[in-house]
Amino acid sequence: MHLILLDTSFQGALLGLAHREQKEWSLNTKAYYENPQEAATALPKMLHELLEKGGLTLEQIAGIVIGVGPGSFTGIKIGLSFAYGMKRANPRLELTGVSALRALSIHESFSGLSALPATGSAGYFVVRDGEDRKLGIVRGPEDPKVRGKEALWEIFERTEADREGATGLRVWPQNVNLLGNWPRLEEWLSESQIDFKNWPVNSLAEPLLQGMLTDYVMAHHASPQDKQLPQALYLRRSAPEEKLVPSSP
Repeated sequence: MHLILLDTSFQGALLGLAHREQKEWSLNTKAYYENPQEAATALPKMLHELLEKGGLTLEQIAGIVIGVGPGSFTGIKIGLSFAYGMKRANPRLELTGVSALRALSIHESFSGLSALPATGSAGYFVVRDGEDRKLGIVRGPEDPKVRGKEALWEIFERTEADREGATGLRVWPQNVNLLGNWPRLEEWLSESQIDFKNWPVNSLAEPLLQGMLTDYVMAHHASPQDKQLPQALYLRRSAPEEKLVPSSP
């Protein structure tokens, strides 16, 4: 059994091929295209070259595991549109949606908090809380003069409540990762004397794909897949949508 792994929720486009031999899954090959503006036009060629490299045809592919977000609004739409188009042309293909950001945190290098930029001051994060992996939104502080840990506590807003009903971070993880270039958050963390590590997006391909494959396997073991198409996981409004929301009096 062969699967295509596809994510465009980070910057650029990432494709991988996975193969199951008896009950064991393995990641065979991958391709990354770093220009997000050209991801839509690059995907067909990337897939063709990936299948050729793996000695496969599209008829041998059983399904697509697609990253649904959170992340780049445009990127998520590009990836889902591509997967939907392939499903329409090949109705037998099974589409499974997973959060690539959540999947990344399976890897031990990303076992603490990992933050992904969306704009200069806003983005998303995933944090490991025991066996749980919680997603959240990073918001810029209301007052740009607010500095230090107090500001950081406010800007990290959990969107998935934990067992005690908290909506934010209770304690700072020892391991903090910045996924891509995010100068504003780097400044906040440095001023708060919180250590962090920068990860270029092109260095994330292997752990991202491995995490997506793991989440796919766990989802299939937990329950049968429904037949509905995967839906985008945005968590926040886009910049144009924010401008349409009336300001509070």
